[in-house]
Amino acid sequence: MANFHVGNITSAVRNIDGNQYNEDHYKKFGWKGLSAIGLASNPQIVTTEELTNYNTLANIPLNDNHNLICDE
Repeated sequence: MANFHVGNITSAVRNIDGNQYNEDHYKKFGWKGLSAIGLASNPQIVTTEELTNYNTLANIPLNDNHNLICDE
């Protein structure tokens, strides 16, 4: 269930950003509220290393110069 919500949130944020980057750049936003569930599940559906990687990748779209209508 967490994967379903993470995927939907990831896709929505990516769409808002104009699909500038691949999905991994936006997964941080999907996992933001669900990471505890992903880490605690057995087997884990997300690892600490993956979350760290998603946080690093998310900095690229967060800090790029791509202007959106909502940025104005």
